[in-house]
Amino acid sequence: MHHQMVKTEKRISSKLEDCEKRHVERDKWSVEMSEKVGKLEGLMEGHKQAREDLRNLSVKVADLI
Repeated sequence: MHHQMVKTEKRISSKLEDCEKRHVERDKWSVEMSEKVGKLEGLMEGHKQAREDLRNLSVKVADLI
């Protein structure tokens, strides 16, 4: 009985260790993806602002003509 409990404990400990490693890897991946999404959102906002500025400039040029 004791031998079986020790064997089970080792197996469970090994599985827990693997799970913790995967958890850390997924946390890192999640942080990387959050950073990339943030950068993309910033780029999109910059693009939208540039498009709006260009539209406003076009209106001003049209008014001057």
